[in-house]
Amino acid sequence: LAIESDFAPDLGLGSSAAVTVATLAALAAFSRRALDRETVFRSARAVIQRVQGVGSGADAAASVYGGIVAYRMEPLAIRRIAQTHPITVVYSGSKTPTAEVIRSVEERRAAYAAVFHALYEAMNRISDEAVAAIEQRNWTRAGGLMNLAQGLMDSLGVNTPALSDIVHALRAQPGVLGAKISGSGLG
Repeated sequence: LAIESDFAPDLGLGSSAAVTVATLAALAAFSRRALDRETVFRSARAVIQRVQGVGSGADAAASVYGGIVAYRMEPLAIRRIAQTHPITVVYSGSKTPTAEVIRSVEERRAAYAAVFHALYEAMNRISDEAVAAIEQRNWTRAGGLMNLAQGLMDSLGVNTPALSDIVHALRAQPGVLGAKISGSGLG
């Protein structure tokens, strides 16, 4: 298997999920098996979780469906949204493995279970409203919701001073409607 990429695999941009999805699809094609997108997704998520021990599968869903994807882990819901909008990605210079971030969040959640439950509810609400804003092409509202989500990520403990500096520098730029960290956080 030869992989060519324009960026390093350790940047935290879902490249391992993309390679997993592409490999599974190629193997299915090679063996002349037709796989629907959900089957490819479920197989990729299972591989990722087996290798990493954890993971929501959002990166696999994005790789399978492409574009902007509304994703919910449980109950499973994946929907590609027809809208697109330009984004800017900034690498902070470091990445913390997802499993390590999840362990850290779980430790904090155990100490503040009721508060974390409320944070997760707020995150769900923001996600639902962001999907609606994106579908309506209300990019200003979508950006504002990203900013709110960033505050919740900070509350979860997955922000760093370097990430915060990047987010605030981006928000200060003309034309930037919102900024938040991506992935599991901490880099």
